[in-house]
Amino acid sequence: MLGPAAEVLFMRWVGPLVTCVAFSLSVSVAGCGRKESARESAAEEAPLASSSLVEVFERGSIAWNVDETGKVLAFVHDESGGDASKKAKGTIEWTEDGQTRSAKLAFDAKADALVADGPPPVNDLNEIRYALVYEDEPVKGTLHLPRAGTAAINAEAEASAKIDVSAAVPPHGGVVQVVGEDRVEIVADDDSDEVRVYLLDASWQPVVVVDRSITIAVGGASPEVIVLTSAEGGAYFVGHWRVVGQPPRVTVMVKHAGKSHVAIVGWRPGVKLAVNGGPKVKVKVKAVAWGPGVHVKGGPTMVKVKAGKGGPSMVKVNPNGKVKVKIK
Repeated sequence: MLGPAAEVLFMRWVGPLVTCVAFSLSVSVAGCGRKESARESAAEEAPLASSSLVEVFERGSIAWNVDETGKVLAFVHDESGGDASKKAKGTIEWTEDGQTRSAKLAFDAKADALVADGPPPVNDLNEIRYALVYEDEPVKGTLHLPRAGTAAINAEAEASAKIDVSAAVPPHGGVVQVVGEDRVEIVADDDSDEVRVYLLDASWQPVVVVDRSITIAVGGASPEVIVLTSAEGGAYFVGHWRVVGQPPRVTVMVKHAGKSHVAIVGWRPGVKLAVNGGPKVKVKVKAVAWGPGVHVKGGPTMVKVKAGKGGPSMVKVNPNGKVKVKIK
């Protein structure tokens, strides 16, 4: 037990400390609670890395956050990584009901970012075009996103990364990518405008799959979205594009049983993308050979194959292994 004098001295010493601790625990705006409140506020406004797509341009970078409501936040940084959103402005564009719509990207002090109300991403694959001006430098690019925005495409990429594609040999010389539960090869004929997507099995061999819908999108200076159609009884999906040279970015959407999955070819979370330029996606092949056979899921299936000088043939492949060949 402390005597009266000691109790007075003890309370004079510990009283302010207890008060400060109590204020901190209640997140008071006064005294020592002020810094905690500021940190919490900053944390609420700061973008999560797992929900962003980061693009680099010549003098800096942009971290994009697009949510399921269509709200767009663009966090602009200079070459050293410092905040530079105040120095930028711009617009976003999208197509709705055949009409071009737009919204201004304006600086929001609370978010410390450029903010715009864009379109709710209601399609399986959604295109947002943007044009920024950063310290008099124009920056133009395109985002292709799934329904739930940038957070969803990050989550898709994390799931896809669990399947190792490093040892995969593309059957037709294209590029392989995991999209949801599917393994695909994207390959284009360098001498024409034809682009194909093949579904692959666990051994990276083509399979016949008829119950898929596939769309691909190309980024860069001339963005486009190509809806592919099933061909040769599901042996592959085919479309035509306007791409000149190897594309700078390719995004693939595969839909099955009412659920769609989206992946940026070759990208994984945390890797910065180039607004324009940068590494190319080497999907174009000169004198591409479409020849490797396919395995059948379901069936029977009719598949056209090349038969040399004799012309194309139709092959009926049954799941029981029986094959019927019809020479034209």
